[in-house]
Amino acid sequence: MPPIETILAVTLAGFALSATPGPSMLYVLSRSMGQSRYAGLASALGLSLGGVLLAVATALGLAAIFERYEWIVVTLRYAGSAYLIWLGAGMILNATKSSKVILKVHAVENLSFSSIVWQGVWVELLNPKTVLFFALFLPPFVSAGAGEASVQAQLLILGISRTADRYSVRYRDGIARAHRDQIH
Repeated sequence: MPPIETILAVTLAGFALSATPGPSMLYVLSRSMGQSRYAGLASALGLSLGGVLLAVATALGLAAIFERYEWIVVTLRYAGSAYLIWLGAGMILNATKSSKVILKVHAVENLSFSSIVWQGVWVELLNPKTVLFFALFLPPFVSAGAGEASVQAQLLILGISRTADRYSVRYRDGIARAHRDQIH
């Protein structure tokens, strides 16, 4: 088992990462507002299951692949940056067009609990912020010294503890924001 200081450091870093809205938070928020609190719970559960799968993938070697083939990390960084620039440029170029368009709001399709959970799993597995956290941030917190748990076990414990703390944050924040927005 990793030392408690390590678990606390990863948890605090995870809370800081969770403070910045991303695809996961938007998914919980949209399901909570568009369907129900029950749907928000299902989406948070799906995201957590996706996090557990990422923790397992990290423990089984995703981090080792990124460490061995550093060009993959560099490529992901540049591709992600280029994608964000492309999105931003598109938003700027379309800003005047968008301001003249009448937007229509459509109801969110009501999905079953299991469908929402599976969507949540995929949202988390494809979330670059989360993938990079697991693959690049967690490995430096692992020690391979004598008497320590195996590297895989430490990565799994850190990854699952990170996922567990995010579940409550996502669900609570998603429900609170949805409730606040529905009142106003």
